[in-house]
Amino acid sequence: MIGHFPDPYPDELLYSVCARYSERNRFPASRQMMEALFHDHLYVASVDLPSNLDALIDALPPGHRYTSDYMIDRHTLFPLYGPFLRKENYPLIRLNMKGSGRRTTDLLAGITAGGIRPPAWMRSCPACAEADQKKYGEAYWHRLHQIAGVEVCPIHKVFLQTTEVRIRNGTSRHVFVSARLAERSGRVIPLDSSNPNHAVLEKIAQDAAWILEQHGLSPGLDIIHQRYLELMTTMGYATAGGHVRIGRLRRAFLAHYPSHVLQLLQSEVPASGDPRWLARIVRKPRGIQAPVRHLLLMQFLGVNPAAFFKPDPQAPPFGTGPFPCLNRVCPHYKRPVIDGYELRHTAEHDPVGRFSCAHCGSVYDRWNTDPLTADNVVDYGKKWDEKLTVLWCDESVSLRNLSRQLGVDPRTTKRHAAELGLAFPRTVHGRISRLSYPLDPNRRIQREQARQSRRSLWLAELAANPTLTRSELRSRHPVIYSWLYRYDKTWLDSHQPPRQKRNRSTPRVNWEKRDADIAALIVQAATHLKSLPGKPKRITVNALGQVSGTYRTVTKHRDKLRLTRLALARVVESTEEFAVRRINSVRDRFLADRTLPTRSHFMYVAGVSEKARESPLVQSAVEDALQVMRETMPVAPPPQPVSRNI
Repeated sequence: MIGHFPDPYPDELLYSVCARYSERNRFPASRQMMEALFHDHLYVASVDLPSNLDALIDALPPGHRYTSDYMIDRHTLFPLYGPFLRKENYPLIRLNMKGSGRRTTDLLAGITAGGIRPPAWMRSCPACAEADQKKYGEAYWHRLHQIAGVEVCPIHKVFLQTTEVRIRNGTSRHVFVSARLAERSGRVIPLDSSNPNHAVLEKIAQDAAWILEQHGLSPGLDIIHQRYLELMTTMGYATAGGHVRIGRLRRAFLAHYPSHVLQLLQSEVPASGDPRWLARIVRKPRGIQAPVRHLLLMQFLGVNPAAFFKPDPQAPPFGTGPFPCLNRVCPHYKRPVIDGYELRHTAEHDPVGRFSCAHCGSVYDRWNTDPLTADNVVDYGKKWDEKLTVLWCDESVSLRNLSRQLGVDPRTTKRHAAELGLAFPRTVHGRISRLSYPLDPNRRIQREQARQSRRSLWLAELAANPTLTRSELRSRHPVIYSWLYRYDKTWLDSHQPPRQKRNRSTPRVNWEKRDADIAALIVQAATHLKSLPGKPKRITVNALGQVSGTYRTVTKHRDKLRLTRLALARVVESTEEFAVRRINSVRDRFLADRTLPTRSHFMYVAGVSEKARESPLVQSAVEDALQVMRETMPVAPPPQPVSRNI
């Protein structure tokens, strides 16, 4: 067990955390550090999907709040690969990362056979490094910057810079190198907002950043394939039966993305021949494709990952319990002891979960996805107040140390001490502490005067304009509204005009007129399809929608189109009806050529399938056609070859 371990920063790689730990301790040999952290002196410093995380958690100092799952979800690249894995591989990779299964992790994640080479060198954003230095006192390696296919920083709108730290190196694979020691090469290149190629790279980086923040996202390859089919069918790149028009898709894909952008992202698609990964990603899933290729396809289909991965509307927004208590003085601190929560909805956060601990009485609200972070503390609880009272009277504890034990800011400590009626000022080591005086009473008076003044102005405006809506009042008095919203929100919520309900009596679309227009277009399209020369084309909903230009409306809003449904029922052909029309077309062809075919030859040219031949309607049409030809041509001339392609 080690004595200390650095707390990870937001979006920091576990590799970076270990590098900072190694730099601070200055181990004489790398194997000593590997043995201390991972219980394996031959451990390989992995950037993307590290292993032996259970051993690392066991080695951390007592009282830490980290778990292997926490490190996997927030400080590795596993959340990027998770959504695009086979359903059965998802838990196996997590087990490998917790244990010592590094050799099979890359195979299960599709990295080995994915066709995407990971970056050879660590990369960073100079603006991010500068911001991290100011905020945390040191720079660190970000997860997002090390993803294959992410070439820009979506926050500062610049291209990433390559450093001199090699990601995979046989001579230094047991060494963690911190970002502080890295030297960046090249100049800072900003993104050009008018360049569409830069916009593509920026969108990929934004989408990858969103996926990194999702935990437990594993729909499976079958669900992903079904979503692609839905989107491609809507855009005409697939049929309603699930057949992908790969030629049309490839032409549109290459017209959307320049070849040098696809080459930069290692996702080239040839203009002819095998479409390679593009065909494999849209057809029945047989293998795992790299995340960047999924992001390219989503962007081409006009959907972002948040809309692509449709969350289950019936699923609990904060998952299933139990949930941890986040009160520092609770004996069950950060242990799963809260069985459920109260679901609340507010104007600025939707939804909000209110969690209450029965052991210490603390209550907190959360609207983020991190179960170990409280967004708003409603009540610290009785045990917290008792602990504050005991520590406040202890002269050996400074205010800062007291606040640290309570897990709050010193100003919060003083405010609650005043509410509990504790003595001011405090005495520490026999002397009056300069930090433990109560808050400035004049400031409280000024704040209360400002509150009453703004309340009066807001109430006067409400009385003078009773017909104005909330938005109109806010636009007329933005300063007063902003102040009340920030410092007196509870009062503001109870002193606003009632919310206006939208008038839905008049629909935005005149569906009756649209229904009549589309029905007429459907009938015209059916007539046009029947009059086309050459081989007959079956009249289907898909064909009618494409010819009339109403496919999207017909497929999505058919329940609102009564006349259109009637028109479709009248003109759409069944399999037997289409076979009869083919038979009549072939009959007319033979009559025009003055040729009397045999029955088998006629059936062959008409292309009547074995299944269709069993239909009484088709059998009757064949007999009628043969009878007409026999009556018209009683003496059959020598048979002439007739082309089947009519």
